[in-house]
Amino acid sequence: MTHHTPRLTAMTMAALAAVVLTGPATSAVAEPATPKAFPWENEELNYKIKIQGSEAVHARIRVGEVRSMKGKPYVALSAIAKSVGLFHSIYPMDDRANTFIDPDTLHPHRSEKLFREAGKVRSYNVDYEHGRFRAAVKKLSEIGGEKKERKYSRAIPGKTHTALSWIFELRKADAFTVGQELTYYVYDGWKLSRLDLKVAAEESVYTPMGWHKAWKLDFSRAILSSRHNRKGKRHLEPKLKERKAPEPTGSIWIGNDDRRLPIKIAMTSLYGVGEVLLVSYNRPEVKPTK
Repeated sequence: MTHHTPRLTAMTMAALAAVVLTGPATSAVAEPATPKAFPWENEELNYKIKIQGSEAVHARIRVGEVRSMKGKPYVALSAIAKSVGLFHSIYPMDDRANTFIDPDTLHPHRSEKLFREAGKVRSYNVDYEHGRFRAAVKKLSEIGGEKKERKYSRAIPGKTHTALSWIFELRKADAFTVGQELTYYVYDGWKLSRLDLKVAAEESVYTPMGWHKAWKLDFSRAILSSRHNRKGKRHLEPKLKERKAPEPTGSIWIGNDDRRLPIKIAMTSLYGVGEVLLVSYNRPEVKPTK
């Protein structure tokens, strides 16, 4: 009997739905926090991911406080996703990532992804130059003890997010209305994607924390190719082309209270139905800046 390795992993779900990746951000030495606060400072959100109804992955997202590096403010978004149970015995994984975002625009300065999956290790460090419509990537991979390093750049739209940061811009959006449409570009070092969302309904969603009123947004994902675009010395928005037409991918539920919590994601793939569900939320009181 031939066994096919399931690919509806946390990595895939994060890349499409942005609720699954990384550990504490420790790669940069920060200056003291700047006075301006961030709406979701010190949040901790814990999720359980099911595939075909079976619990497969536990994930946690943490939000840091506003810091400054060389005069540039940032907030660290950190997460971790680990396989559990039967899924772990089939496809063991330990995925981690850090995203450092601008607290005002919510666009990333840098992202760091580390994937340990089924005996293979790879990482992507990406520096975003939004003004030049460019992302500089350093990819490291290790398979069977053989290590490889590759550096390259990619043309990206000026408002490009990581698989984690776009969800925070969605949370910041004004009150939704049924039929409203939103678009986000996402790039983490591999495929450039466009996420197209449409507000479908306001619903009640049950979680281990109780019932939540939430907005349901259906979304699809298109895979894009891109080319740098310049006029003289001036950098312009890149030329984009769909490599793969958008296909219905799933739905995301965002709480309609002030916290705008990402409560649930449901996705369909060739390997079945995946569900990401918020199981606990914690936000310690933020201490005022002196």
